[in-house]
Amino acid sequence: SQKPTQEYLLKSKDYNLTYIGNPTDNKLNGDTKIKSSDGNFSLNGTYKDGVLLKGIISLKNDGVEYYLDGEFNDFNIIDGKITIITNDKIIYKEGVFIDNKLDGNGAMRIEDTKTGEILFNYSGKFESDVPQY
Repeated sequence: SQKPTQEYLLKSKDYNLTYIGNPTDNKLNGDTKIKSSDGNFSLNGTYKDGVLLKGIISLKNDGVEYYLDGEFNDFNIIDGKITIITNDKIIYKEGVFIDNKLDGNGAMRIEDTKTGEILFNYSGKFESDVPQY
């Protein structure tokens, strides 16, 4: 039988966090939600023995929004999608990642936020976020 979901308040260096889940032996396990009180960070994912396996992370920092959705090796995305929104561009990345950079087969598209114009579009092989033409 599984314990009922608990809610905990946590403090980190940068955020006041709310953790919703079921820790086991002081490690995150199963479906877990973590969110900051200011709305600048949220994580909704599945953990096993304290390691993030899959989920969605959203982060807002200095006017830039980051969204990571996929499979993770702890907090590094290894397969999935990353969306980065700045005041003038939206960057979409999808594929295989190493250190949160496209590495292997993937796709990247950059759009102008004001006009919707596609500034860059490539699908194929990447090394450390650099297309390999």
